[in-house]
Order: sequence, then structure tokens, then C-alpha cells
Amino acid sequence: MKKLFTLGLFLIAALGINAAEPIKYWNFTKGFSQETLDNLAADAASGVGYWTSQTNFFESKARTAGEAKCKLNGEDWIIPETAGLEFGAKSAKHLCLQYEHATLGPHVWLNGGKAEDCVTIKEVPAGEKMTIIYSSHKDTEARGFKVSPAGVADENGETTFKTMGKDTVVLINNNDKAVDVKLTATSGMHYHIICVGDMPEDEPTATQVAFLYDSETTNPDEDVITTAILSNLPEKISNVKIVPININASNTDLANVTVDSLATYSVVVLSDLIPATNPYVGTIKSAIAFVPMLNFTPALYPTWGYGNVVESTSKRALVGEGARENDMFKSDGFSILEDGYLTMTYEGNITGYTAEPGSYFYNDSIIAKVGDINVFHAHNLDRNAYMMMAYAPNIDTDESVTSVAINAIVTLNETKAAVSKTNKPAITEEYHHKYTTVSIKTSTKRSKIYYTLDGSEPTTESTLYTEPFDLKESLVVKALAIGDGYYAADVVEKTIAINELADAPSVSLSKESGKTTVTLIPANEGDVIKYNYVGSADSMRCSNYTEPIVLTKHATITFFTAEGNGKLQSEPVSQFVDIDDEVVRIDIVSHFDANKDDWCIDGKSPTYYGGSKNAYNFYDIDNPVGEDEEGNMIYNPAYKATYHNPGKGWAYKTYGQAGNWQNTTISHNPADFNAYNPQTAEDDDDRATNYLVQFSSVASDGNGKSEPMSACLYTTEAIQGPFDVVALLGGYNKSAALYVATDTIDADKVDSDKWQLIGDMSTGTISGKGDNGKDGSSRIWRKNLLSYEGTDKVFVKLAAKGSGVNVFDIMILNHGEESEKYVTGIEDVMNGSEAAGNVVRTMVYSINGTQLSGTVKGINIIKEVYANGVVKTRKVVVK
Repeated sequence: MKKLFTLGLFLIAALGINAAEPIKYWNFTKGFSQETLDNLAADAASGVGYWTSQTNFFESKARTAGEAKCKLNGEDWIIPETAGLEFGAKSAKHLCLQYEHATLGPHVWLNGGKAEDCVTIKEVPAGEKMTIIYSSHKDTEARGFKVSPAGVADENGETTFKTMGKDTVVLINNNDKAVDVKLTATSGMHYHIICVGDMPEDEPTATQVAFLYDSETTNPDEDVITTAILSNLPEKISNVKIVPININASNTDLANVTVDSLATYSVVVLSDLIPATNPYVGTIKSAIAFVPMLNFTPALYPTWGYGNVVESTSKRALVGEGARENDMFKSDGFSILEDGYLTMTYEGNITGYTAEPGSYFYNDSIIAKVGDINVFHAHNLDRNAYMMMAYAPNIDTDESVTSVAINAIVTLNETKAAVSKTNKPAITEEYHHKYTTVSIKTSTKRSKIYYTLDGSEPTTESTLYTEPFDLKESLVVKALAIGDGYYAADVVEKTIAINELADAPSVSLSKESGKTTVTLIPANEGDVIKYNYVGSADSMRCSNYTEPIVLTKHATITFFTAEGNGKLQSEPVSQFVDIDDEVVRIDIVSHFDANKDDWCIDGKSPTYYGGSKNAYNFYDIDNPVGEDEEGNMIYNPAYKATYHNPGKGWAYKTYGQAGNWQNTTISHNPADFNAYNPQTAEDDDDRATNYLVQFSSVASDGNGKSEPMSACLYTTEAIQGPFDVVALLGGYNKSAALYVATDTIDADKVDSDKWQLIGDMSTGTISGKGDNGKDGSSRIWRKNLLSYEGTDKVFVKLAAKGSGVNVFDIMILNHGEESEKYVTGIEDVMNGSEAAGNVVRTMVYSINGTQLSGTVKGINIIKEVYANGVVKTRKVVVK
């Protein structure tokens, strides 16, 4: 099919065109070319490039400051839409290229507020102006950017700019020479347009709405839709142009009525009287999801194969509760609905549709129904949406129906998106002994993937990919991905390797009361064994086995032989290890997790508690009030208390010791000093969350004596004992103390002797450097566990014993429902009488009581609920 229009972005670089044009112009609102999207997807799929693929955007990995680029076949490819701009965002996830966005459109997203989160415009001439159009990433918080160097500002001399929505700033280089202008984000924000020189004057583009009708059945001058709806549309959409298109077969102007030509319109509206026999009904069907479309009759559905036409016995339709507050059902701020009902006709009854399971419209958002009949639905609400709003044809309608239809067109217009190719699928291999499991996926939503194994090019007639499959011989896999509303991706191919794996180790358990010793036995002398407790086959997430492991808490240990001697690593083996006479506590009754919403109180990283990074004096050392019997000077307290209580069960307080929140990302590679990682496999924990709160510095007097360590995190509610406290703490050779107290603690009495010490928690003592040569010891975190065996309800406090303690998570665990399930559910059990009837619900849990979406490698607890209410529980081991 010949393309009648071009989708993509052509970067306007006007140097050398004429003096009136801008010197440099980056307009990200136009999107990214198909070549750029393909190259970004290929970079991400390779696993060795600079990007990862997310929904509607590409996210950077840790990178070197400079121009944005892709890695293609080992070579760097500069992204043309950003060419000439330098990005300082070096940390992973700090630079994102958003190619689709429902409200803001394409843009460049700087995800942070560090000094590195900046974009630099090179060599801006003296006296030149710059126009920056930007927006906040959070529409409830003013964010933006600050400008450097000195001498660059707006006309009022301002150098910091923030907005809650979208705003425009004009800067001027007031220096007497050309300078590199740096725009540094204050926090997560977006750049839409950056222009050096005069902004180009774009002609206002009309919003074109196509009205498709058949002249055999419809007179557009008398049609209800044309007269009652489209004629009122300009009140809601400025600069709108209605384009009637007669699709009658005798019309001689139909050569250009194609899917591509229809996709050039902002919205396509279908007359309520297009016959199902019209020869262009198939073209309309093919345009669904490629252009926003509003259809006023379901009569076409049987021809399309998308549903059955059913006449209701009502003139009113019930709008779903979730849709009733939508702007489609508002007119001048008032609801159009009556008790949730919309009157859709006054003559005859509403005709709707039903869809078979698995059909194209079956999983659509149903906006309104009459009983079981769908009469108003939406398909792909996020981009180029389709809606069907049924009512009796060519009959005068109530003003409310007209308003809803106009509002629907406005809503559809907002979903208009350029049509691009589906992101290329990625073919990945999971090696086993003499066979390989192949997985294929694409990041484009609502996609289908077709593949071949015989070397032929895949089509929609090829095998549909539904789940990973195994190959026992080396073959070429070719894959084609097609997303709903996207062009087909380019075919990708990969030759699948078949490998021999190393022999797996075995395990021996030795039990005593309260502990079990785990001995891992190599299959061959000299084999290196890796192990972890999170069910991972990733060697980076493991520790090396060197000696028997003593466990005092139940766990599932996963272990395998590392690759070597020409063989890949062995299949992983998982072994559940239980502890005789263990007190099981796995129910989380309280969890401090340093999350951003609760603990980043000023939107910056780091956020300082107390106003700054510097501590202040605990005592008034300038005004002694006397001496004690030993001649020591006595001072009055000079401190002031700082509190932060987000109301989520934990609070922070300090009397002078500085503290802060930091924007960090947890990783899970033991002893890797390049990021925040666990010290050993024993410390790794899937419950670990991003971000930390730090007990940092303290003030010192003139004699170098440090003030008391006064920072702490504490529960704001008492917890019923007994319980375990698990804390994930980072820093090098630091410690914190765990306390409990039975009284309702007055927060001002931080040093109250009512606190009972449970014990100290350590951050660990391993040290090392990252790949950049810098000391990364402070990043490594360690899991600590202390128990409170009392039966009182107590408050819990984790207090600083020094500076530089990073607190990621604190979990208080008791023996509750999940613990009891663990104790009684590990073997097959029956609740009550014999099971009868079919299984009506199946639930899968990990050995630690976490509900799972399906079985995973290792031990799974399967709970099956039968029709008579009996629950059967069984243990399933997946290898």
C-alpha cells in the first residue's frame, strides 16, 4: 500500500538557510523518527547498549555525559533529534526519551534534581536569546530548571524557573562572548522545545474531522449527526474543520480513501446510516486504532466479525459508575446523566452489540449497557481510540445526547497519536543441558508476535507466540511483532545456540534444635558453587560457597555450579531448609521503607532534616552555668528538636545530629561496589526498597568533642510482642541501636531511660571500589535481625550510634496468619470435610507467604478452593 503521508520527525537545523531562521531548534513535540525508535529499540533489546525500553519511553542506563546516542553493532549512533545538545544525566534512569504521552506529547524527560541532571546548549552567541518550553513531571508540584553560567537570565534577571504545568521562558545571554548554557533540573521535569534565536512562526494547524457517509442513505445537509453534532463542534475545538467524505461506490473521488489517508485526520466520524454492504466498510475496519474514530451504529460489527447486533428493550442506557464522572457526561459543569442513565433515543429502542470471548472488542472498556447489551464502548483509550455510541438512526435526539457525542469527539481528539512501527521484538535464550528455552517479547502494548523456525519470513499466518518454547537443535528463529494500531515491526532473527551445562551440585542437611547446617557438595572437584536465597539463577546475585552454612531461620537456598571448562553454569537447584523448633515470624506488621512520597519533604535529593547538612550544637557551650564535683563544665541544652512524621507508622526525630533522605536505587548483586548492593547472598532480600534515610553528621565543640548521637527512627504506634525486627542498613563499619519502650513515648524525651536496649545492628565491614576507582564501601547494605521476646505492646526505636548509617528498610515481623499458614500448610492438608465439586479458585504463595501470580522455580504453596468451600493445600516444587 502506498503511503500518502510521512510519519516522523525532521530536525530543523536552519544554520545557513537565512538569517531570520533560528540558529538551533530542537522541537521534541514533533516526536522521534521511525529510524530513531527502531535504533533505540534495537539498543535496548541487545542488553549491551545505553537504553532500556519502558512503556512509551526509553530510559537511559548509567552513561557518560555528552550527546545522547545508541549502540548499534558495537558502534555509537548519535540520536538526530537531540544532536548538538549535551546531557549531563549520568545515573541510570535520569535521562528518558518519551515518544508518546497522553497529555504532554513527545518530550525529553530529566528524571532527577542533581547537578548531573542537566542539558547544555553549546556556544550560544553573545546577546542571543533562547526560548525554553518545559513542564513539571508532577502536576501537583512546581518543578523546572535553573540556568548557568552567570550572565544568562530572563529579562527580569531570574535564573530559576518552576511551573506545575507547562510554561515558556525566554533567556538572554548577557555576556560579551559566546557561552555554553546549562539548564539544570530542579527535580523531575520535561523539555518540549529548546530554541536559540527567534522561534519559527508555525501556521496554526486546523483540527480536521472527517465525516464519512454514504449518499445513498445520508444527506449530509439534513443528517442528524451533521446538523446537531458537527455543527456545534467548533464551540469545543478551536480551528476545527469538518471534511464530509462520501464513500458511496459511485463516487469518483474515492481513490485516496485509504487507511493512510484516513489516519491524517484528527478524528473520523462514521454516519449512523452506512450500509454494511458498502465496499469501503473493510477500509474503515482496517483504520480502527490508526486514527481516533467515533461510530454511531453497531450495524457494521457482524460484517467486521467483531460482534452480534442485538436490539434492546430500552431507550436508556446505564453508564458504568467508573465512567460517570468523565467529562463526556458533563455540560457546563453539570452532569448530563439522570441516576446514572443516559437517554439515547425517544423513538424505538437502542440497538447494541454483544462480543464473543477472544474477539477484537471483547475486552474493551464498556461505558454504557442495557442489561447485557453493550451500547457505548471504547477501544484503546490511550492512543487513537475508537468509540461506538449507538442510538436509533436519523431521529431527533435530546440535547444531552448531542453534548455527549460532541464531548466524545473532543476526548477522541486528545488521543490522536502519530502511527509508528511496533517496537522490534527481542529474542532471548535460557540455556539448559542440550536444549534452550526461547522467549520473544516486545515493549509495545497490545502486540501479537508471529515466528518461524524454517528460515521463512514470518507473517500473520505463521505460528502465534504465546509462551516460551524449547529447542533441542540450533535453528534460526525469525519473529514479527504487530501492535494494535501500529505498523508491523521489522523482522528480527536469531540463531539459537544449544549448549552443555556443568553438572549441578548436591546438598546435605544436618539438623539440630534451632539450626540446620547446609553443606553444598560439588559434582566435580574444583567446581565453583554459587548460591542465593531469592531463587535466582543469575550468578551476579550470588555469593561463592566456601564452607557449610548455618541457618537459624527457614529459607529456600538456590545453588548451581558456575560456568567453566567449556560448559555453561548448571541448572539451578532449590532446596527448602526448615529449622527444628523454629519460631516462625513472617507476617509484616510494620514497615519503614523511606519511600519518596513520605520522606522527600522538599522534593530534593538529598532532603535534609533540620534545614541543612550541618548539625547544630546540642549544648550552649558559649555560656557555661557552673561546674560539677569533678570540675567538668555544666551547660544548658541549646538544641532544638526536629521531627518528621508522615503519618504512616514511623517518624524521624533528631536534636542536632543531621539527617537526610536520599534518592537511591537498590540493586541485588552481592559485594558489587558500583551500586547499592547487599554484602552477601544472606543479606539479599526481595523486600528491599529504593531510597534511604541517613543518620549523618554531628557537631563538635572547640575541643573536638562530638555532640550526642540523637537521630532515630521510631514507631508512632505500639507493636504487640513478641516479634522480630529486620533492618537493612548500609554504610561502612557503622552501627545503630535497637530499643523498645512500653510507655507512650513523649517524642521530646529522646534520651528517656524508659527505652530498653535490645541490641546493636551493624552495617558490615567489607570494603572495595567501583569500576570508577572510587570507594564504594558505604553503599553496601547488610540485613540485621533482632528479636523482642516480651509479651507487652512496645514502641520500637532504631537510634544512631554514629554517623553515616543508611537505613533502607525496617520490618517488624510477628507470628500471624501467614506464619500459621507456613507452619500448617507445608504438607498436604484438608480443611473440614472432603472436597467436592470443581476448583473455583487457586492461589499460589511463596514459601515466605507472599502471594504470587503463578508458580515460580523452587517451592510453591498451592491453595485450591473447591465448590463446597473446602481448601486443599499442597507443596509444589518447580525445578
